Amino acid sequence: MAITLAKTKAGLVSGVEIPGKDITVFKGVPFAAPPVGELRWKRPQPVEPWEGVRKADTFTPVPWQAPHRKGSFYDVEWGNEPFECSEDCLYLNIWTPAHSVDEKLPVAVWIYGGGFMSGFAHEREFDGEAFAAKNVIYVSINYRLSVFGYLTHPELDKESGRSGNYGLYDQIAAVTWVHENIDAFGGDPENIMVFGQSAGAGSTISLFCSPLMKDVMHKAVVHSGLGGFAEKEHAYNIGEQFVRHCGYDSPLDMRDVPAEQIMEFYKTFKPQFARDSKSRLAWGPYIDGVALTEPYDVCVEKGDYNDIQLMMGSTKDDMAGGAPIPWMPPAINAGMRNLLLRNEELGRKPGYLYFFSRPLPGDDSGSWHSSDLWYVHGTLARCWRPFEEYDYKLSDTMVTYWTNFCRNGDPNGEGLPEWKPFTKDCDFTMVFGDGTIGEGVPEFDPNPNPNATRWQVADDPYV
Repeated sequence: MAITLAKTKAGLVSGVEIPGKDITVFKGVPFAAPPVGELRWKRPQPVEPWEGVRKADTFTPVPWQAPHRKGSFYDVEWGNEPFECSEDCLYLNIWTPAHSVDEKLPVAVWIYGGGFMSGFAHEREFDGEAFAAKNVIYVSINYRLSVFGYLTHPELDKESGRSGNYGLYDQIAAVTWVHENIDAFGGDPENIMVFGQSAGAGSTISLFCSPLMKDVMHKAVVHSGLGGFAEKEHAYNIGEQFVRHCGYDSPLDMRDVPAEQIMEFYKTFKPQFARDSKSRLAWGPYIDGVALTEPYDVCVEKGDYNDIQLMMGSTKDDMAGGAPIPWMPPAINAGMRNLLLRNEELGRKPGYLYFFSRPLPGDDSGSWHSSDLWYVHGTLARCWRPFEEYDYKLSDTMVTYWTNFCRNGDPNGEGLPEWKPFTKDCDFTMVFGDGTIGEGVPEFDPNPNPNATRWQVADDPYV
């Protein structure tokens, strides 16, 4: 029987057995103190220890965010039930198949996307059962979003020296918690893979570029995203605009404002971007000199990022902002190729490249941004789409590749098409295509269907 009681550094937690699966899920395990009251707009603080056994049997409220518009693409696609939001959101979920603390199983830590404005750890398309069934511990984490997660302001600097990036520090705290506690769930703290999609991909890159994460994460899978850290001036400009929009001189005076009211201010905020700003998003990671010390392209050029194993890929119809941008899919692909080649030049471990081009059945939306999430998580049965036998085979193959990579740093395994590393002498891309799985060439549609995708942040008024 899989572990049902685990001793974390803060106290005992009990999980829930999944009937017939020999897997236990621990839902809503705290990795930091609730960032409420005086802890609003502060970096995550340690968990307060507790007495007795804490039941970890229920998913917790999600970070504050606006729901997708009713009837919008992602509202229809994910079909999430109405969710409760709370600032008290710093929890993670663990699926473990381990029978004892001595098994030292590989660990996969998932970071959701959503433009740093939406998303949460237990969205309908996310689940850890498929990974746990292949003997990998799966962890999904929450982190603060938008104004709660990334507000930067000179007045806040007076408290901590440098404000903002709270969502990024949440992620750092969560992965560090996993590194320090996962052995209690049968995991190996020296074999942790972080993976994420879209903003989760950008977060994953932020983590492996952060000096604070040295030796804490060991592998990464990047789905449909690249690095792009905002400059300090951009972050402070947006933060000061927001506080003025709320009618305050200082965010220090806003700690007593109810979160619901902060969200109302957020919904009506129309930030003005400087012409020379390199950031397209109002909220997100910026170069604060601590968690992130240099622009992403400088990190890559200098090799100033943590030496971890990489697997990267994108979808055929990756786009942004709710409108077709033909250059975006090839640009994402090219950026990933450049990083893998730079990694090779630095003499680091080989990396792997993939391309997802299976058009999802049920409509003509294609291989849209995020479409691979159903497959990577093995959750096709939760979706409204009329998936075929091939889709289930494709999903199982992808889960197997991902868990192999998590375990060994190499996605290959018995019965799978060979996946060669991407190098300057071997331009190998594993294509998860329409009826075929194997080596191929990424093909991009120069005239994409205008209904092909609507990126999650398209529902946000800022983009």
